[in-house]
Amino acid sequence: MTFSTVENQATYTLDTPYFHSIKAAAYYYTGNATYVHLTESSETQELLMDPLWFTRPMGTPSRYLTPGANQITLVDPPSNTGDNVTIRGSRQAPALVNDTDLPAFPDTWHEALALKAAYYYTQALVTQPADVARVENYLQRYYKLVGECKTYISNERYSPVLRRQVRRGYRGRVTNFGFGNY
Repeated sequence: MTFSTVENQATYTLDTPYFHSIKAAAYYYTGNATYVHLTESSETQELLMDPLWFTRPMGTPSRYLTPGANQITLVDPPSNTGDNVTIRGSRQAPALVNDTDLPAFPDTWHEALALKAAYYYTQALVTQPADVARVENYLQRYYKLVGECKTYISNERYSPVLRRQVRRGYRGRVTNFGFGNY
């Protein structure tokens, strides 16, 4: 997401959907290809560096903080109007409000939401062993669909989102002053 700065305005409200977290921010000068990487800060850190940080004069922002939901504050306030700030981060999926709204993942696995809801709803109502087994089947089908969805996401365009852990054997590693663990 990119927005333009206003001279001496430090706090900006970001467009919805809301950001869960901001991963990176950069400040681009008007008419110039150079940029400044903004580092994350907090009000406590700013207060420790300068007790009057919020009254600091205009300049080139070097840090940012998030004072509230979907807001970003640039430290120092920008001295130019029209400079750009680019933000990268993870956003909250839009709320499902209307009957025509769809979840933000492929249609193939939308049934998983209904299965989980059916499991929670019927779990408190059933008492017969045959019904309990049927309700547990809802949960097992839900886990199967979620597993398939995770596999799809990890193999497709979203693969950088998931953390991968690589297991390596101990054989051949050099430890213990040059002697391997065998």
